[in-house]
Amino acid sequence: MGLLANRSTRELHDLDNTNANCQIPEIQDGRTFATLAAGLDAGFDPCDYCLPDVLAAHIRQGPSPVGRTETLHLDGSRSKPRRGAKKVTQWHWSVTPMDQVGHAITCEEPQLSLVLLGEVKVELTVRNDAGEHHMRPRKIKPVRRRWQRIAWSTPASGGGLHQLIIDGFLAFGRNICSMEAGSQDQTSGHVVHTDAPADWRSFYTRDAVPDGATEPWAGCWYVTGHTLFIARDELVSDDLFPGSALWTANEAAGRGADVRALRSAVAAHEHLHSSIIYERWRSGALTTVKALEELVRTDEDALVSDANSTVGAFETKLQQPSEDEVHQRMAAGWGGRSVTVMIHDGAGGFVSRTLADLAAIGD
Repeated sequence: MGLLANRSTRELHDLDNTNANCQIPEIQDGRTFATLAAGLDAGFDPCDYCLPDVLAAHIRQGPSPVGRTETLHLDGSRSKPRRGAKKVTQWHWSVTPMDQVGHAITCEEPQLSLVLLGEVKVELTVRNDAGEHHMRPRKIKPVRRRWQRIAWSTPASGGGLHQLIIDGFLAFGRNICSMEAGSQDQTSGHVVHTDAPADWRSFYTRDAVPDGATEPWAGCWYVTGHTLFIARDELVSDDLFPGSALWTANEAAGRGADVRALRSAVAAHEHLHSSIIYERWRSGALTTVKALEELVRTDEDALVSDANSTVGAFETKLQQPSEDEVHQRMAAGWGGRSVTVMIHDGAGGFVSRTLADLAAIGD
């Protein structure tokens, strides 16, 4: 038996039994097979004219491609033959999720629909009244949604840290989440904004697949979207603003140039914190969102816990810029530069102190 497959129509022809309806001369992109089984296993369907009695399962997918969380429609009604004594009379679907969350389902109808949360292995077995059967497998992987990265806002500079620079407690500046810049203590322990420690649930939305016998992920929860963001404020101590008592004391002591240099160094220091966070954000923000999208859990609490862990892992990465790293980068422009400035002595007056290396000043 000589077999020729038409790649354009996905039909398989028996060259020993063709007729004009097969339109063999019009086949421009063909592929030959030595056996009928090989042609069917390659995904080609038997021609209605030259292979009218060959049993073959046919899977029609819609939409194609299919997006994650979309409803996938599978249609086996075009399995062959559709007429005659050997026509298909039974359909059996087997759908097995490739993850460790969803469960395998079966269906005995020609069509099947399901919400797709991950890759599935689909097998359609068709039978006729003569006891013959044919199975066709397919793997279907959803297309990722086009999610936006975790948002980045240009850091705000020029804000004041409401703490004095006191001998023994040198609060020069601070880099914090902008949402806390106006708070009383002006501190925050996070980078990706959150309303509660290690809990970002209000910044990503969730949904569940309805319960149903034909849903591999029936009752499972997944993340549908997010509004996660990063917004930084680069604060400089109120003491380092012109007109403050400390600023005035330094000008009176002939230390105006030194206090201005100190302010510039503090601003550069806080901006470096933002710059390092930005570098880590660029390399990991989209990866984190993709990881969120892949999460599927059997209940909402488990989803929230693992989603928070996913964002938290990224948060840890963003928090990695240590003072040592900032000091190393500061060395290029400020290393070895010293200033002598007047600072608060803690008793209502001022005391002169020398900062030997502006690259080494801390928050």
